[in-house]
Amino acid sequence: MTSWARGLLAAQRGQLEAARADIAHAGALVSGMGAAQWLGPQAVARATLELMSGRAEDAATTVRGTLDVLAGSQVVFYTDRLYDLAVRALADLVALAPGDRDLRTRHEATARVLLARVDGLIAQLAAPSPYVQASRSACAAELTRIGASDPLAWEAAESIWRKAGDDHQAAYAQWRRAEALLARAGDRPEARDLLRAAHATAVRLGAPPLAGELQALARRARLELSHDAMPSPPGHARVALEPFDLTPREHDVLPLLAAGYTNREIAGELFISDKTASVHVSRILSKLGVRKGAQAAATAHRLGVTTTHRDA
Repeated sequence: MTSWARGLLAAQRGQLEAARADIAHAGALVSGMGAAQWLGPQAVARATLELMSGRAEDAATTVRGTLDVLAGSQVVFYTDRLYDLAVRALADLVALAPGDRDLRTRHEATARVLLARVDGLIAQLAAPSPYVQASRSACAAELTRIGASDPLAWEAAESIWRKAGDDHQAAYAQWRRAEALLARAGDRPEARDLLRAAHATAVRLGAPPLAGELQALARRARLELSHDAMPSPPGHARVALEPFDLTPREHDVLPLLAAGYTNREIAGELFISDKTASVHVSRILSKLGVRKGAQAAATAHRLGVTTTHRDA
């Protein structure tokens, strides 16, 4: 297995230090080479690592730099994944700043340009491989995340990834499809089944980062991934909070409030209305005997509540 392939696999498994070492080695080997067959796969591995590390901006920069170097000499078989990874990075950046309309507009325009470029490359092929078609489908599905994620687009991507034989990407598409269904107040049983299937795949593949995302979404949506109860918050935090008589949903809201989420962001994370989020926050503040979210955060930290980490 080549260094970049080992690095990509390690990144998907959450072995970030090993991934960095392998990808750095791959980068050194292709230094000075300008062919897509060398630069494309190495950039795919690096961008994947950066996304897994929560560095969407770095992932977008990696892809942009590689595509600039390869301008006019691309071979889509080696660069197809760069496009869906780039649009995924842009969608992640928009998700981090939901109220920034200018950012959304800019990134959507960039994503559409990228999709048009990959379409142009595919049009030159007599018979695109399933993998190339899957990458293009994923690129289109990621584009919908910048607006309102489309479950049908993710269903199409999942289907083609399966034909291409990439179970990890198929499970990723199932995650996004379930997320889109929940955001649209869609079919909860279907979303639950998708999350269960994707989680089983992630466990089988030894991919903790993907499994963790699936668990987090299931927890926010109050869906069970299995017939067993989902993991509960740390026991010491639950015990410490008992005197405050928080409801189960308030236990879900508190870590987000403590992490600095606004009422609207809490609503988005938990698939509830802004008004409902506001009611939960007001009740939490009242029960904790504080007036502001910052004071609630201080109390939560003191009691050992694990907050949701936000990417910088």
